[in-house]
Amino acid sequence: MQRLADINVIHVRRFTQHADRCSHAVFLGSIGDHFFRQFPAGRERQKGLAVPLFELISIALLSALLWFWYDSARVREIAIRVAQRACQAEGVQLLDETVAVSRTRPARDDEGRLVLQRIYRFEYSETGDNRRPGSLVMLGPAVVAVNIGLRLVGE
Repeated sequence: MQRLADINVIHVRRFTQHADRCSHAVFLGSIGDHFFRQFPAGRERQKGLAVPLFELISIALLSALLWFWYDSARVREIAIRVAQRACQAEGVQLLDETVAVSRTRPARDDEGRLVLQRIYRFEYSETGDNRRPGSLVMLGPAVVAVNIGLRLVGE
């Protein structure tokens, strides 16, 4: 069985052999724990956690994309409920039981905050044989306008 001092000597020899092959090598660790880190020539050793800029940008973009997907799904569910209630109130039938986003853009709400304005389209029917277009404007999660459209009223 090797002694701890002998193991240290073996690791130091390996480190020096490794350092000869590399442009820069840094020996980190304590007795029994030896770590080798290589750095390219001409680059100083960085202290602390070094995260490349590409990874930071990728994480930020992925987070923004996940937020947008989650927020859009939440607002779409609100829009479906509002369209169903509006069609019920007007005595018409919401076709396909869904809404489709037709436009998304940044806008300011009443308090001056920057939120997403979404315009949803849906179709409804008065008799079940025809299709009429309707629209719904959402500013963030708030409903701004519901348009069922003009209908002919017969006697």
